[in-house]
Amino acid sequence: WVEVAQRQARYASSTSDYPAAIAAARDGIRLARAVHDPTSQALGHFQWGTAARHQGDYETARCQLEQGMALSRAAGMRQVEADCLRVLGILSLDQGDYDKAKTYYEESLRISCEEGDRRSESKTLNNLGNVFVYQGDWASARGYHEQALAVFRETGDRRSEGVLLGNLGMDASLQGDLHAARTYYEQSRLTSHEVGDRDSESRMLGNLGSVSGSLGDLAAARCFLEQALLLVREVGCPPEETTILHRLGLALALQGDYAAAGDYCGRSLLLARELGSRWCEANALGTLGVICDCVGDYSGARDHHEASLQIACSTGLRRLEGEGLANLGLLCHH
Repeated sequence: WVEVAQRQARYASSTSDYPAAIAAARDGIRLARAVHDPTSQALGHFQWGTAARHQGDYETARCQLEQGMALSRAAGMRQVEADCLRVLGILSLDQGDYDKAKTYYEESLRISCEEGDRRSESKTLNNLGNVFVYQGDWASARGYHEQALAVFRETGDRRSEGVLLGNLGMDASLQGDLHAARTYYEQSRLTSHEVGDRDSESRMLGNLGSVSGSLGDLAAARCFLEQALLLVREVGCPPEETTILHRLGLALALQGDYAAAGDYCGRSLLLARELGSRWCEANALGTLGVICDCVGDYSGARDHHEASLQIACSTGLRRLEGEGLANLGLLCHH
């Protein structure tokens, strides 16, 4: 029965049904305790923590993952330990602690390589690439992402391949190659749809919206982003909803609808603060500053840009730091 509960948790998580994944993981932990099976307990805590992270419940996620890590370490289950470390790294990345994220990832990668666990190794390579994205080192990010993609394809992991194609699209976008980015995002969206990964599919719809806006197709941008918002709310993933709300605000600002843009960015800001997502908070503040500037509210613009810059400087968000300084410089002309 323990194995049945674990399979149910895996399936529910793979289809982005996180409440069902948590319920099955809790059943698995209860059954494992009854038969004194610490290995299965550790896996159950990992499954619960991973699903809670997708729901934006970071406190529960961290608690469950730390329990899973402790149990797996005591039982000598190094693969489960590596997985717990990796998702703890994702949590730290979500909350803007990039040094801690990198430490978790490097420890997870070390264990995975020692154990010959190619699946976990590739996932952690991908995650390490994401740290470099946030820190503005896009060449390093692309190198890690390409290594991970090669392993995903070698092992036939289509779900992870879909996620990785999206990350390569992000690398291309940040390096200014928007047409390549759009191609990667569309490949990722199709792959994620084929394997039933609605969480990743919603992210790719959001990314397609952003790149369409950057390419000047504002109607397509809004269409993609509205599809993404509907899907992400259906899935129930507040961290991604924060990002989509912000991107919709950006698209509306480009169309000159500053009132609606401010409303979407304001909702993104509130949700980012509720979740403790410093990256999303800084992003929303910066865009609200631009909107204030566009409508002549220069005092409000300065306040928002300074708040965004403070977060960027304190958390090592180099790209946002540069944008904040540039926006404050433009305000000096008013």
